[in-house]
Amino acid sequence: MSQAGAWESIVHLITKAAIVVLVVGLFPNQVTSQRRKKSRSRPVTKSWYLFASPDQDFTLRFPQEPKQESSEQGTLTMMRTYAANTEQGMRFSINFQDIGGDPLAAQNNEWASYLEQWTTQAARNRGERVVQIHRLAKNVIEMESWQTVPQTGANQNFLNRSIIWRARVYSLGCGSLLNNEVANKVTCRRFFNSIRFTTQVKRTSHKKQ
Repeated sequence: MSQAGAWESIVHLITKAAIVVLVVGLFPNQVTSQRRKKSRSRPVTKSWYLFASPDQDFTLRFPQEPKQESSEQGTLTMMRTYAANTEQGMRFSINFQDIGGDPLAAQNNEWASYLEQWTTQAARNRGERVVQIHRLAKNVIEMESWQTVPQTGANQNFLNRSIIWRARVYSLGCGSLLNNEVANKVTCRRFFNSIRFTTQVKRTSHKKQ
């Protein structure tokens, strides 16, 4: 596979991960969203739950203990997802999957220069309105978008942070489950910035069956 073809596969991988971040687990919250109007803008300030990945390659702080959701088939391995939906009407999630290759190679630890453009176009192709996208580091891209949930017509604001680290792609999502409500960005970035990677390279593969 050519380098361009490989990065097209990565864009597809990020797109699939973003869809999982945004859509899975939203619908039960739509029913009660209007009853939470008074509390929807309050940031979560209590001590957060320290989540350790099953492979022990990262830790991440959630506002409450996350639950594992159904695994999806990724490009090379299973895409595993953990998420928490709060009473304040916010959703926090992470999913991750391997892309193969040498974990220490440069191309497996930084995004291609044109990935923002490709990711933005992919988001627009699936009907999202992209507010902004920017690179925070050579291996970190953050995007804010609005997505309309087809089943309910609700417009939801989400931030997604995509990280490539040692041949694994991590997609962190944070946003509002309430219709037309802007996500609390301070709380979202507290969640994003809490991720910590270990120095180990060896992981459990979780290959597709």
